[in-house]
Amino acid sequence: MVINLGTNDKSHGVSGANFQAKYLAFLTRIRAKFPNAKLFALRTFIGRYAAETQAAVQARNAAGDAGVFYVDTTGWLPADGLSDSVHPNDKGHQAVTDRLAPIITARLGQLR
Repeated sequence: MVINLGTNDKSHGVSGANFQAKYLAFLTRIRAKFPNAKLFALRTFIGRYAAETQAAVQARNAAGDAGVFYVDTTGWLPADGLSDSVHPNDKGHQAVTDRLAPIITARLGQLR
């Protein structure tokens, strides 16, 4: 399961601490419903809440959940890969796919 959220929360006044707490709760709820799923938590492409997202993943890992992974997306999007200032366009989505697919493949291969 690939999770990429938080970009729009910043402009709606969500604090970093609140975002992190809610993200951790979200990961915990997903795990409860899908105990065998591999969760890939992406850094938002423009970096909003990157530290909070990574901390939530680390908290799940510290709780014994080795099936949650933080994916640092820094530099993944080309300069012309956004349709506006935050959302990928077709070229951006292709760039993300090209970078993410090998990460998922490698992680799933390690778990066999």
